Amino acid sequence: MNRPFDDPASWQAFDASQTDGLHSVGYNGGAFDGRFFYAAPWQQGRKPDHPEEFITHGTVLRCDTLGDGGAFSLRSCDCGHNSRADHARRVLPRGGAG
Repeated sequence: MNRPFDDPASWQAFDASQTDGLHSVGYNGGAFDGRFFYAAPWQQGRKPDHPEEFITHGTVLRCDTLGDGGAFSLRSCDCGHNSRADHARRVLPRGGAG
């Protein structure tokens, strides 16, 4: 079902701050390729011991807007200088948190 862009019912929100157990906050923009939305990492706030500095990160979020069987699917991958392996996929029902 297509709805107008400016209709609030056309939009969904999801708190991705703990995706795959990571503190995944602080994004600045992203990209959409027709299926996947990629959130670009930026910073997670100020350093507690050096408030003039920011905590940067390399955790990229990828949202599969189609998902398996029409489900919302969100993945994370830490692409920082100490990169981790791709984390397990989390599948949530469309329109709600799991």
